[in-house]
Order: sequence, then C-alpha cells, then structure tokens
Amino acid sequence: MAFLAGKNGRVKINGTPMRVRSWSIDPSKNVVNVGSTEGLGWTEKILGMSDLKGTLEAVYDPLKDPFKTPFNVFQDDSIAIVLLPKILATGDPDDLTGWRIPLAVVTGVSMKLDVNGEVAYTINFENNGPAYPPGAVIPAGMPGSPTAPTPPPA
Repeated sequence: MAFLAGKNGRVKINGTPMRVRSWSIDPSKNVVNVGSTEGLGWTEKILGMSDLKGTLEAVYDPLKDPFKTPFNVFQDDSIAIVLLPKILATGDPDDLTGWRIPLAVVTGVSMKLDVNGEVAYTINFENNGPAYPPGAVIPAGMPGSPTAPTPPPA
C-alpha cells in the first residue's frame, strides 16, 4: 500500500534534497456515472482521469544556519518531487521507496515567522502528468525515468 504522508520526511525537489516537517498527498480518480442497471436500482460507473494534490511543510532557521538560504520555490513554478517517509530516508530519494512526481505545478507558497525565529513555509502543489507511487517503475522516455530525453538548455 502506498503511503500518503511523511512526518519529518525527506523530499527532493528538482534534484536538491530538503528536510521537511511533513508532507501529504491526496491522489484521487474521477468517476463517471453512466446510468443504472436494468431494474436493479444500482448505478454503473466508469473510472476517469487520475489527479494528485499535495502539501510540503518545511522550516528554515536563520539563527542555526545563517549562510543557508531557504528553498526558493514560488507559485506557478514547475518542479520535480520525490517524497520519502523518515524511516526510508537514509538512501538516495531517487530509488523506488517514495512517491515520484516528475512534473508538478506549485499552486501556492505561504511563509510565517515563528516566535522562536524559525521561518515556516508551506508549498502546495498538483501533478502535471503522471505520478508514480512507491515501487512503480517510470516507463522509459517519460519525465523522471533514467532514459528521459534531456531538455534543451535555456
């Protein structure tokens, strides 16, 4: 079964690891009602398109590490995400133990300054194409796969 949250988990965004307080995702699937069975009183349904929404909660403490800058992610950015729970976060997040979202759109970023000096920020995102649960293999040539084409330089 795929995990859907990771307290104190680890995340890799665009290839850069970052520590987070928590993350959560909500995968869903549209269902289309196509009618009812004859005389039995039950509806019939067809599965539609899949969707995924998620949230990352991270902290930046300028007093503990004044030379480290907070992770720069802004609304409307396109990012690649790998999500791991803490228990599996000892190795490289590019393995098959985490959710992999090769292309996600940032739908919102909020920041707040806590009394103790930590800057807490929340990143909301939605998938833009397929998302792969733990153990799934990304098909060859798809974004995020080892054989994906390299994008041209900007």
